[in-house]
Amino acid sequence: MSVVQPIPDTTDTTYYGRRTGLVDQPDLSMHTVLRTIYLQQNDLTHIFTECFPPQLQHLNLASNRFTMGLPAIWQDSIETLNLDHNSIPHTEFIQHWPSNLQELSMDDTSIKVTPENLPITLETLSVSGCNLHTIEHLPSYLRKLKANYNYIKKVEKLPRTLYYINLGQNLIRSSVIFKNKLPPNLRVLHLDCNQLTWIPSSWPDTLETLDLSNNQLTEFRSKLPANLKLLLLNNNRITDFCPEWPSTQLQQCSLYIRNNCIIENLFEYVHQGKLTSVYQLDNWNKITHHVYAKMIQYTFAKYMLKRGLRTWARVNKLYQELFETAMHPCRIGQFEPLPDWYPS
Repeated sequence: MSVVQPIPDTTDTTYYGRRTGLVDQPDLSMHTVLRTIYLQQNDLTHIFTECFPPQLQHLNLASNRFTMGLPAIWQDSIETLNLDHNSIPHTEFIQHWPSNLQELSMDDTSIKVTPENLPITLETLSVSGCNLHTIEHLPSYLRKLKANYNYIKKVEKLPRTLYYINLGQNLIRSSVIFKNKLPPNLRVLHLDCNQLTWIPSSWPDTLETLDLSNNQLTEFRSKLPANLKLLLLNNNRITDFCPEWPSTQLQQCSLYIRNNCIIENLFEYVHQGKLTSVYQLDNWNKITHHVYAKMIQYTFAKYMLKRGLRTWARVNKLYQELFETAMHPCRIGQFEPLPDWYPS
């Protein structure tokens, strides 16, 4: 890092350095009132805490060129830290995270395990689009976890304080995610595009959104949460949808169960007042498959018959033309063209 002259103090509480072509970190250590710094989308490779203002709370370093050029010891005043879209291979070199850190975002980095030694104050952790294979080392009081679009196969016990979990687009099996009870205050759970084959018999009553789309489920018999508002079961192999309904009537709950193997009409649940809406298109099972297979066979046989008739008609027409030409050479080129579809 080259020597950068300190920037004089101002009364501003926010520094905007986004997309300014920075290669060296600006020295803002003299800014006593500065609380927020935006340095995303530059060419920074190293960051030094000595250049930060003493009361810094929010720092955005997304979309730079960081690999190992981050501080080993961060200052404790930082509450939100954004390191998205950098080529950070791991965080083992970081000895101390900010003790007041509440939100950490490391989306689209190259880390393979979740960061260690995170402070207990952390409430939100976002590690989407990384190379994660394992979820572990989570702080005890974490409230929001976003780790979709990874290669996760192993999930350690989740903190009981979580209210939002997004583990979609991974390789998680039912025996991994459901081996322990889900957090009791969970409101949003995304497990779409995994390898689930079964689900638990009940869910936390606080759950409002449940996404189990694009898995390998064959039935849904769980007890529905009393506060459920959105249930997504698209693109599974469900043949049996017989949930256990809560004792109190669901309020404004929508069901999406497209592209499964259900033939019964689930709209009756709407008429009964159990669901607000049902989206059930593109469902079929062995019975409908057999019907459509017969329909395809019949249509193809009809097509082949018409194709044979067209060939016979053309040959017969050619024979007539050749015969009449032989008998009357003056009629060469005076025949009407044969239509493409003849006969139908």
